[in-house]
Amino acid sequence: MTPLQTTATVAMSTGYGNVIGLDCQTLGLSLSVLAIFRFRHPPLLIPWDQIESRQYDSFWIFPTTTLLLGRDAKIPLTFYRREARELVARYIQPQAGLTSVR
Repeated sequence: MTPLQTTATVAMSTGYGNVIGLDCQTLGLSLSVLAIFRFRHPPLLIPWDQIESRQYDSFWIFPTTTLLLGRDAKIPLTFYRREARELVARYIQPQAGLTSVR
């Protein structure tokens, strides 16, 4: 499956404007950066048990999905596309122990 190309913000400070590839796999959430920007940004697989919660909201007219990563650090990772919300919701729902905030 081809990763969904989306925009993401990490910890409210680092923005990736439409260069993040998002894919949900059995082992976890897969993130990658477009090849042209990949230097010092290797693909990342975040295990499902390291995603603490999710929150659906909107930024102006754009639907957002925020995930809290890490059991201790709770780093917010926000996606800015409806398709990202649908993809995350489809795969995260079955994962045990994950709380959802709307």
